[in-house]
Amino acid sequence: MPVFPKKLGVILFNLGGPETLDDVQPFLENIFSDPDIIPLPISGKLRLWLAKKIASSRAKHARGHYAAIGGGSPLRKRTQEQAEALERLLGCETGSDIIVRMGMRYWHPFVRETMQEFINKGIESVFLLPLYPHYSATSGGSSFKDWKKVHNAMSKTVAAHAVNGKLFRVRSVKDFYLHPRYIRALSETIDEGVKRYTPDDQRSLHILFSAHGTPASVAERGDPYQKQIRATVTAVMELRKNDFPHYLSFQSKVGPSKWLKPYTVDQLRTFGAHGIRNILVVPVSFVSDHVETLYELNIEAREIAEKSGITRYEVAPGLNDREEFIAALAEIVQTRYSRQ
Repeated sequence: MPVFPKKLGVILFNLGGPETLDDVQPFLENIFSDPDIIPLPISGKLRLWLAKKIASSRAKHARGHYAAIGGGSPLRKRTQEQAEALERLLGCETGSDIIVRMGMRYWHPFVRETMQEFINKGIESVFLLPLYPHYSATSGGSSFKDWKKVHNAMSKTVAAHAVNGKLFRVRSVKDFYLHPRYIRALSETIDEGVKRYTPDDQRSLHILFSAHGTPASVAERGDPYQKQIRATVTAVMELRKNDFPHYLSFQSKVGPSKWLKPYTVDQLRTFGAHGIRNILVVPVSFVSDHVETLYELNIEAREIAEKSGITRYEVAPGLNDREEFIAALAEIVQTRYSRQ
């Protein structure tokens, strides 16, 4: 049985997203100023100058994407729904006073904002739960670095609240790419996607798992992300007894450097060239619907699929606040506090 602290604050790490079109450029500046995203041996004003330059060159293009999905990212809203669902479930199952909040990396609410709320509420124990099932230095790794930096700084600033030099007693989980309930939740999204096809079309249906890409150089340095993604796909399809032919590709490439391959758009063109006409795309590595699923997959990739001769193209729904996914997150927290 888990033994929770008297008051526990859970922080859901996520990327964050611009909520209005005016937010797009400063959001991009925050991303490109992160050395885990742009791994160049520069810092300070020079790095900020480069981040502003890159963001300025990409802002117009990116604003078009966000305009097409309603004028901003729904990521904060989706993550808030996940936080509320997780807080309710943990409260019901444990009877403990557990507060679940967001800690975004590149847009509000930033980790510093959430940390200040926890200080105000008298919370001394914190669980860090990245909403990245697969660990990469460019995603969860960057969020953990950000947490450590802010925690160290605020522990000195708010020293009166610190215990042994730290504001919070911290536990965390690094990844959960093979958690059984996460795997089942992904399989449920496939079930919902498959139902959109007629029985005849299902007989020739192919599944394409599409994951967020990373620079190939990151994988070459030993980043586990690519291997973990492949392990998730294998586990999902083994659960389903490999009921459909399936493939893995990567999306969201930025810049001229080589990223993980095959690229999703290239894989769709290959399908079309080989006469494959029914495709179900399953977002993997994403735990909620936002610009990568709503625009890149549902709009941009759809157009490429149709031009390539694919006649039925569907995108499986995101996990969002799906019951089985929230149950997976709750089990992750409870399991960690079962280890005393």
